[in-house]
Amino acid sequence: MKSIFDLLSEKKENEPKRRLGLVGGESVYALQACKVSMDRGLIEPVFIGDQAKIKGLIKAIGFSSDCEIIDADSPEATATKAVTLAKEKKIDILMKGQIETSLLLRALLNKKTGLPPKGLISAVSLFEYKGRPLLLTDAAVNISPDLEMKVEIIKNVLSVGRGLGIKTPKVAALSPMEKVNPRVIETVHAKELSDMSERGVFGDAIVHGPMALDLALSAKSVKQKNYEGPMAGDADVLFAPDLSSANILHKAFALLTDCPHAAVVAGWHIPLIINSRSENEFTKFNSIAMASYLAGRKS
Repeated sequence: MKSIFDLLSEKKENEPKRRLGLVGGESVYALQACKVSMDRGLIEPVFIGDQAKIKGLIKAIGFSSDCEIIDADSPEATATKAVTLAKEKKIDILMKGQIETSLLLRALLNKKTGLPPKGLISAVSLFEYKGRPLLLTDAAVNISPDLEMKVEIIKNVLSVGRGLGIKTPKVAALSPMEKVNPRVIETVHAKELSDMSERGVFGDAIVHGPMALDLALSAKSVKQKNYEGPMAGDADVLFAPDLSSANILHKAFALLTDCPHAAVVAGWHIPLIINSRSENEFTKFNSIAMASYLAGRKS
């Protein structure tokens, strides 16, 4: 059976290459990922940043000499030019390279000069866990979301899940315990989200909680705890209550297991990739494949 990332990275017949803008093209790992993606026919890259440095790097990596480079003399100018490309619909995917995430997001979200989304944006991680896709949110954008924000974050991850072919996504609203405790706000919010799901707020999806991580992923734990719920250790989505827990969980999966993974930002006009600058070229390639696939479904 092919992995989720093998499926996402396959060039689809009659599907055009996606134009990808690499913001801060001086990142070696990001350039290497772009090279593989370009060779597989997934993207046509546009590099934004220090032209002289980028030229030297792409020559060393083995790009053709006709790659488009947009020169920028500062990180601020790099971000501004990238946002302009997105506003003019000249790119299909935006990817962070050698630039601070906060600087890029500020440029994107600027109400006067940027391209703010209509709603909330949130990060969605994709892992291949035990041979199946597993989504996690939100490990990078929203620090301490309230209940209203959590509803939007779940809607974003459901959109990604459906875009990846999960027809009725099962979302585990994670918390430290399974019972509602008024002193633990995560449990209160998880129960309210679960009640909303039963009322049809999230459409064809199941959002259930509060539940601990073991119940979301382990059928054995479900049986041992005599836990009754609509998912028996087979959650498609892990919804963490805040950025800290989601980020720790993402990095634990990434560093302590051999699960291939990727991440995009959902809720924006086009897929946005803001992988950590320390992520290797394999994860960045997986993220490009995921973003390319989602861009195709959106178009």
